[in-house]
Amino acid sequence: MNFARIVLLVVGAGLAPFFGTAFGAEWGGTHSFSGLPVDLLEVVVTPHQYSDEFEYSRKPDPELGALVRLVMAHRDPKGAPVPLSLRFNGKKPSELIAAKEWQWHETPENLGTPEQPYTLAPGQLAVFTFNAGKTAWGVGKSFTLSVSDAEGAAPEEVTIPLRVSSPRIRSVVCLASDASSLQPDQLLVHVSNSGDAPLKIAAVRAYPTMRLSEPVEGTLTPFTPDGMVPPGDRSGMFAKTGPLPLRHGLVETVFESADGTIVSRWAALRFKADRFDIGSG
Repeated sequence: MNFARIVLLVVGAGLAPFFGTAFGAEWGGTHSFSGLPVDLLEVVVTPHQYSDEFEYSRKPDPELGALVRLVMAHRDPKGAPVPLSLRFNGKKPSELIAAKEWQWHETPENLGTPEQPYTLAPGQLAVFTFNAGKTAWGVGKSFTLSVSDAEGAAPEEVTIPLRVSSPRIRSVVCLASDASSLQPDQLLVHVSNSGDAPLKIAAVRAYPTMRLSEPVEGTLTPFTPDGMVPPGDRSGMFAKTGPLPLRHGLVETVFESADGTIVSRWAALRFKADRFDIGSG
């Protein structure tokens, strides 16, 4: 699985209860495209920032864009593969690179070729990424995503606001109970809730195979006894998964509100035991 700086997640059929609510013309959660068996699960936005703690050798560029990841899925596990094509504000990613609006991307355009388009397999999860340097692609802006089957069908469009999600996954650390092993068997997930109501951490699932039908459910040990994330606060949990293969994949964290509303957040990563040692000499 390849990961670009913007990530698109597509999900398989029958999983809507885990991924929130489908919205209309403006994306605000999981969006299901009607003409294709494809879902957009989350848009993960990481804004570019300058730190006041650093001194720069020259004046920083005032343009501040964002790293964007689209998490998508083929929602029909028994359907046909989809040769996927994406456009952004009506343009191909290569056109946005040429116009210097983006720095790089990992999308169906450069994951496939005109002769052999990128294909989304039934039940497959995917992450598409782009890194945009211009303020027009920064937090508070929006763009139009056009999705088609790369075979000339009329595209479907959705307007996506660029904003930092709440709740959100702040980081995922892979841990191994065997200090000599690179293969992780536990995840440490840090989350935050900038909303005005508490949320319960309901589940953590790893997808090392990038297949919707093959989640690895974690056994949770939350930071707090009740597993709640207070409004305007941070928290997290340990999730014992058993040994995970050394490969790229996704982690889904499921939150539940007091009224029973479920929302999922996603993180793309490489499953590998993370270690940090400081020498004393």
